[in-house]
Amino acid sequence: MEHNENNCDACAEQLPHEPLEVTVWETRDSKPVSYYFCSWRCVFDYLPTISSDYFVDLPYLHYDRDGYDGAEAFLLLIKQC
Repeated sequence: MEHNENNCDACAEQLPHEPLEVTVWETRDSKPVSYYFCSWRCVFDYLPTISSDYFVDLPYLHYDRDGYDGAEAFLLLIKQC
């Protein structure tokens, strides 16, 4: 997937000032690739598409923020799973 630095890598909406960043290492020896998202919903939608046999670095969980990147948004999505 080619990243457009102004748009969400899942839904193509314009990114907020501080987007959620997911970094993927496909293999132990590969260079990491970063993807940027406008919300936790878009992060959750993207995660099943990752092809990796090493690891993925997820965004920080902010308890002091409301909205797209706050802990409440994340926890609501977890409850839906």
